[in-house]
Amino acid sequence: MAIITFGSAANELQGAQGAGRVLLYDADGNPLYRLDGEDIPTGDVVRGIHAFGIAGDVSRATTVSKFGRIDTPNRRLLLWDPIEGATINGQRWVTTATTMTAVQTATGITLNNSALTTTTTGVALTSRSLFQRPPTSVLSYRARLRSTLVANQEGIAGLVFQASLSGTTVLGAGDAGAFWKFGTDGSIRPAAWFSGSEVFLGSDIQSLPGYSASEFFDYNVQIEEDRVQFLVIQTSNTGDTYVLSEQVWRIADTQQKQFAVTHLYAYHRVRNNSAPASAGQMFILEPQVSGLEIDHNLLFDQQLAENTMSASISPTAFTQAAQFANSAFPASATLSNTAAGYTTLGGFWQFAALASANTDYVLFGFTVPSPYRLKVRGIHISAWNTGAANAATPATLLVWGLGVNGATANLSSGGHIRRTIGGHSIPINAAIGQAADKEIDVSYDVPLVCEPGTNFAIILRVVTGAATASQVIQGCVDVRGVFE
Repeated sequence: MAIITFGSAANELQGAQGAGRVLLYDADGNPLYRLDGEDIPTGDVVRGIHAFGIAGDVSRATTVSKFGRIDTPNRRLLLWDPIEGATINGQRWVTTATTMTAVQTATGITLNNSALTTTTTGVALTSRSLFQRPPTSVLSYRARLRSTLVANQEGIAGLVFQASLSGTTVLGAGDAGAFWKFGTDGSIRPAAWFSGSEVFLGSDIQSLPGYSASEFFDYNVQIEEDRVQFLVIQTSNTGDTYVLSEQVWRIADTQQKQFAVTHLYAYHRVRNNSAPASAGQMFILEPQVSGLEIDHNLLFDQQLAENTMSASISPTAFTQAAQFANSAFPASATLSNTAAGYTTLGGFWQFAALASANTDYVLFGFTVPSPYRLKVRGIHISAWNTGAANAATPATLLVWGLGVNGATANLSSGGHIRRTIGGHSIPINAAIGQAADKEIDVSYDVPLVCEPGTNFAIILRVVTGAATASQVIQGCVDVRGVFE
């Protein structure tokens, strides 16, 4: 049998052919291969060889998330604020303030925008929704932040439960969470609270190479079943992405559970514990909360609706999109082929009874706020008779349609793409209060898409009817969909 020799005469390795083995070790002498489920003796530091795959005839490196996870479809978007315009989205956030202010511009939300140094002032920005982490899943928080907070100020950014929301009250009995803590000593550390007590406080990141108070970093918190992973990431202007800090908190064996609460807020706060030397601030961009490694079989449109982006809410003004005033009907619309009777996204409507005509009226003409698309998945329309009994002849026949991607509300020149959705009739001699013979309800498996800045029209034809000033046709239109 042949002998294979490696090395020099003074330091050589010899072995029979077929008997040699090569093991790879890292710089600390740890083997780079591991058995499935084997403990890693070097704590949370894992070294290894990158995995590669084959795409056709090309070798490609396998990429993972910044936390080391292979991304899967099992990701649920729970909260995302793109922060557009100059208004904080009151559908997503509750602002709790004592003198301090939170102000939004197109480039972010500033806490302590009022630049106060007064003792016991503060402001908290808390998500309206609370987020649950079922067992074996992951709850992930991420935001791009910059802090100029100084000693005697405290900041919080992460996932927190506070029993009584406050901009100035310190966390106390019953409070819990995992978050980045901008301490009153001027430090920035990861922290965890359990049932009103701080159970973990990590290392200060400000002394690390690469940290600067003038730069933005991605602050991340990922809560797993028995540990929390805290990560600060920066992408420099040279294109390099690196982890500035990665710290892990594991729950103690003597601790009953990770948190004594089942749901946590996305939570941001600045407060002055005592008078600071300068008025530090926190700048927040695109906060996001996601559920990972969990599949609730929710369509992305359903996830957008959970994130206050349904068609019932304006995506830029954060107000009701449909016409529905408290205890009042709108003024009667002046029906026209070239101008919208109402500019809302559906809602209540009314008009004085009209004579028969083959005219397309723009009952509602809604301009989709840029940069969002309106995805319509359904329409429901009701109508009824008021004011006077319907004329002896003819019956009032209402025929409905939709128009998408119009340049303006003008149906004669807007270039809308039109779609019929049906009709209904108010019978001859219908009494006051009698409804049309049917309601119209249409759903779309494939949504109708109206692009940013274009007009979405709800079109009405009064195919048969009699002009009667005292008779008013009323109804309502509900638009089902989301803004994306």
